[in-house]
Amino acid sequence: MGKFIGEAGVHTEDEARGWITSSLVAACHRQGFGLWAMERIADRSPLCMCGLAQRDSLPGIDIGYALLPRFRGMGYVHEAAAACLTYGAGSLQHARIVAITRPGNAAFIRVLRSLDMRLERTEVLPGNDHQSTVFAWHAKTSTARR
Repeated sequence: MGKFIGEAGVHTEDEARGWITSSLVAACHRQGFGLWAMERIADRSPLCMCGLAQRDSLPGIDIGYALLPRFRGMGYVHEAAAACLTYGAGSLQHARIVAITRPGNAAFIRVLRSLDMRLERTEVLPGNDHQSTVFAWHAKTSTARR
C-alpha cells in the first residue's frame, strides 16, 4: 500500500472481495454514498477508486481516493474529486465537504487547493498515530470550476 493510504490488511483476491463487500458496498447501502470504482473512459482501464465517506473522526463527509501508481499525475484524481464535490453538494445537499491527508502528500494537497479546498487544521485524528491535514470546501463560497 502507498505511504499516504491506510493498510486494509488485504493480500489476496478473496480478501479483497470480502473487504469490498463488508466495507465499500456496506457503506454505500448504509449511507447512500461511498467510494466508487474509477475507470478510464478511453479503454475502461480500472484506475482504482474515489468517493465520499462518513468517518466518525470527522464532522461531515470527506473525499477519499486510491489510485494505481501507473495512473498518477494524469489528472484523474482532480476529475474524480471534482465530481465528488458536485455530487456531494448537489445530490446529497452537503454545503461543506472535507478531505484529509498526511502533510507530506503534496500531490493531493495541490488537487485539494485547485478545487478551492482550504486548510483548516493539522492534528492527529482519533484512531491514527500520525498527523493529518484537514481541508474543507464550502459550496456557498467556492469559486473553483469543477
